[in-house]
Amino acid sequence: MEIQESKRFDVLIIGAGPAGTAAAIACTHLGLSPAVVTKPYGDPKSVVPVQSVHPGVVSMLSRLGIEEVITKSSQGTFTGITTNDGYNRLSTETEEWDGHHINRELFDRALLEQLHALEIPIIETALKADQINHSDTEVRIQLDPVRNISAPFMIDATGYHRMSKRTLHLREKFYSSPLQCWTGLASKSKLKSHYELTTSFLKQKDGWLWLAPHDDEHVTWTKLSQQKQRPDAFIEQYQAHTVQAYNVRWRAFRPVCHGRALLCGDAAGSLDPAAGQGILNALKSGIVVANCVLDCLNDTRMKEIYFVHYDQWFIENFEDKVAQLNEYYKLQNLEV
Repeated sequence: MEIQESKRFDVLIIGAGPAGTAAAIACTHLGLSPAVVTKPYGDPKSVVPVQSVHPGVVSMLSRLGIEEVITKSSQGTFTGITTNDGYNRLSTETEEWDGHHINRELFDRALLEQLHALEIPIIETALKADQINHSDTEVRIQLDPVRNISAPFMIDATGYHRMSKRTLHLREKFYSSPLQCWTGLASKSKLKSHYELTTSFLKQKDGWLWLAPHDDEHVTWTKLSQQKQRPDAFIEQYQAHTVQAYNVRWRAFRPVCHGRALLCGDAAGSLDPAAGQGILNALKSGIVVANCVLDCLNDTRMKEIYFVHYDQWFIENFEDKVAQLNEYYKLQNLEV
C-alpha cells in the first residue's frame, strides 16, 4: 500500500509472519482497522530447508479462513516421527493427524497474499527502530520526513528480530542454558547409508538431530547443541547447501505488554524447534492479542487490566510449553 499522507489506524502491526497475519485478520474480523508494516519480500527460493509444523496449524489457519496457505507451501506430510527408540505416530485414538513440511518462504508469501486479498493495508519497508515513536497516547511510525502512520496501539510480531527489545528496552527471562541450532540441506545419496530417511528426532551427544525429507535429492537437517561450534564434521560429510544458524535459547520478554505496545509470537517468547509448536503458538497469540486490543479500545480506563490479563495468558501458556519440553527432554535423557 502506498501511503500518500499521514494516516491513523486502530492498531499498527509490525511483521507479516504467522503472528502478525493472525493478528491483522483477527482485528479485521473484530471490526478494527489494522495496518501491517513488513519488510519487503524478495522472490521465494525453490530449494531451502523445510520447516516441520504441528498438525494443529492447519486447524488454526482454517479458523482464520486462510487454510490454502498450507496447500501453497507444503513440501510433503508426515504421520509420525522416528526416534532412537522407535516410531511414534502423530494420530491419537480419536483423531487422525498429519504434520506438514513447509517451505517457509512460500508460507510467508502466501500469508501476505491473504492480507492483500482482505484489503488490509500493508506498508512494505525495511523499518528501523528509530522510526517508531512511543507516547502515552499513541504509537507513531515515521515513514519519511513528511508521512507517518499512527494508532493507539502497536502489536510487535517481528519474531526473532524482536523490534521492541530495542525500542522499549524490555528485559528477557531465560528458561534454558544457551542453545544453538544449525539447519541446512543434506544430500540424500550421502545420508542414506547412515540414517533412516524419514522424519526423525535423534538424540545425540550434546543435543539432537532432526531430519525431514525434502525432495528426491535432499533432506533438511537441523542440529541443536549447547556448544557454539558449528557441526563441521556433519556439514563436510553430508551438506549440500548453505548452513543457517540460530540462537534458540528459551526466553520470554517481561512484560509482553508495555506502554502502548503488545508483543506476540516469537517476539514475545520463543523455545527451540523441538517444541514443534512455534507457528501454532504464533497464530494463537496473534488472535488473542487482537482481542486484547479490541477490549482496550472499547474501554481505555481498563487498559492496564487487559494488558495484565494478556501478559498472564501468554506467560502461563509459554511456561506450560517449557514444562512439557523439559519433560520430553528428560524422557530423551537430554539436559538443557
